[in-house]
Amino acid sequence: MPVLFDRTCILCGRVLPVEKHSAALCPDCAREVRTEYRYHGEFSVPGADGAAAALCAEYTLPNVSQTVIITRMEGRTPVPEAEQLEKLAAHGATMVIFLSIGLVDKVQQALLESGGYRPDTPAAVVYKATWPEQKVVRCTVSTLAEETRKNGITKTALIVVGDFLGENYERSKLYDPAFTTEFRQGTEAGQ
Repeated sequence: MPVLFDRTCILCGRVLPVEKHSAALCPDCAREVRTEYRYHGEFSVPGADGAAAALCAEYTLPNVSQTVIITRMEGRTPVPEAEQLEKLAAHGATMVIFLSIGLVDKVQQALLESGGYRPDTPAAVVYKATWPEQKVVRCTVSTLAEETRKNGITKTALIVVGDFLGENYERSKLYDPAFTTEFRQGTEAGQ
């Protein structure tokens, strides 16, 4: 049986039993955020991970999405033809879109025309993720541009899109106590 240590979630402060000495994050604060570092004296994590933490969401969920596409909208810097936003969005996977908030109308149009997302697909804009002035705007693909403008966000923000932001949630097997791993026996019979 592994030794468990009490650790405090570095984002929300919940006490967690963990199997190793390390920084800890609770399941609700984006399991993929594992490393902390300092940015101008404030707690900060890389953009995509920080956005997941700000949303208290996991980019991959069983039976929802197992693929994350991190990309940007073509602007003054060209994007290869095969990596055009509309083509990537056709997959309907979780998307994290950098450097594109100033092109939010074009982003919304590409997402809707891709065929990969419904107009009511959940989306969010995360402004200055993990900074003290962080702001999260939840919306849908069809209201993305409107909500971004309404909230005065014009830069330093990520756009995230996908059903991982919805209500459908199945616990990750890695963190599910019923699931047997090399470190623990599952709690349900037959595991």
